[in-house]
Amino acid sequence: MIILNPAALTKKEWSSIKKKYGDINRKVLIFLSLIFTCTISYAQYEIWETQLDVDNYTHLDRIFFLDENYGWAIGGNTIGSAGPYFFTIDGGENWYVDPNSWPDNHSGTDIVFISQNTGFIAGANGIIYKTTDGGQSWVPIQTPATQNVIKLFFVDENNGWATLGQYSEGNILHSFDGGNSWVLNSVFHDCYGNTSSIFFTDENSGWVAGCAYNTENDYVAIKKTTNSGGGWETLDSLNNLSNYYMDIYFSDSSNGWIVGSYYSYNLIMHTVDGGATWEGQEVEEITKTQEPGQVNCVYFVDDTTGWIGTSVAEGGAIYFTSNGGQNWHFQQEFPQAIYDIQMINHDTGWAVGRDFVYHTNNGSFVTNVIENHVEKEPFIILPNPVTNAFRIGTSSDFFCENCQLEITNITGNSILQFNNISFEAITQNPIDLSNYPTGVYFVVIRYESNSQIINYSQKIIKL
Repeated sequence: MIILNPAALTKKEWSSIKKKYGDINRKVLIFLSLIFTCTISYAQYEIWETQLDVDNYTHLDRIFFLDENYGWAIGGNTIGSAGPYFFTIDGGENWYVDPNSWPDNHSGTDIVFISQNTGFIAGANGIIYKTTDGGQSWVPIQTPATQNVIKLFFVDENNGWATLGQYSEGNILHSFDGGNSWVLNSVFHDCYGNTSSIFFTDENSGWVAGCAYNTENDYVAIKKTTNSGGGWETLDSLNNLSNYYMDIYFSDSSNGWIVGSYYSYNLIMHTVDGGATWEGQEVEEITKTQEPGQVNCVYFVDDTTGWIGTSVAEGGAIYFTSNGGQNWHFQQEFPQAIYDIQMINHDTGWAVGRDFVYHTNNGSFVTNVIENHVEKEPFIILPNPVTNAFRIGTSSDFFCENCQLEITNITGNSILQFNNISFEAITQNPIDLSNYPTGVYFVVIRYESNSQIINYSQKIIKL
């Protein structure tokens, strides 16, 4: 992590930031320069790269991206007078934190934006902070709650929801007016529990999960509303606290997933009928070194393609599915637990784990694990580096039909793609890159095997 004086920024960098955030010369802006390298090699199996290391400056638990450029990361406690959230306006190539944009001695547990200007931070003691100028200033809004606000969810510019911490008496918060005012909404009526996760697909239909504690029967439950919180139906209830639900995601009104832990082991449940019934799903039994533990987060871009972040004994891992969770495949292991994931399409996304923000432009790749070792790519590229055309040769007995061959640039954008071709055709025909600029590219071969999408990739350098 490199901390620079604002004067060290280039004119172009200042112009871009000022255009969005106004005259910040009077602010103390900490610029976190990332060690960003364009030599990511999938031969080294780094599907996710470290984009930001806060180095114990604070802890990061939540990530939110409005689009491919504007994003925020938050979590943990403030240290000194520094603010707890980081922001980027260029997809994470640079991350910034502005201590003067946040009150002293406060912390935030979640952050969401509904536009480039309007956003919210979950604060302590029932306070939700709102900005209408892109984070230049934050206005504290005292809700009817006194507990800490944990998670925020806005389904549109008017309807927002928030979960509360322990002893919330089974309540959540609801706003009808874009977060200017909030009302309590009772989910668990007979307890002093808390809701741990929340998700809405429209202003009426939503799901929450949480724990309920009373003198007669402690339980965990998933509940659903179809009338904007006017009533909550219990979908799944367990009369013990061995299960703990950490996150919910619905790709539409029918298909949803809920994740958490069961006696400290991974818990994934899936529904295809809006939560009326649930079935368990399993992840592969190993990462490179450890069995997966608690599942902290889940994110889907459609009803088949999704990711989960987990905790293991000595770190965390991300798993990927291309068939709705019928198979969850290990992608990558990390030094700390993964607490949140957000993808903006099948390939591009971000994840947070305590001290780190991770980024991928190839999020649909699967690392193949056999006996705790990663398989070697079954093809070679000749020549490499290349000036004009190259050929693909086989380095093993590999064979596939109906393959997809794709060439992507360093940002993950496809420049060439050939579908439904045989591996024999791939090896017989040269591929011409003479009309493309110099730089790093990736050659990807993708095919389906036993209902699993298999990806192999090799880096190629165009001179």
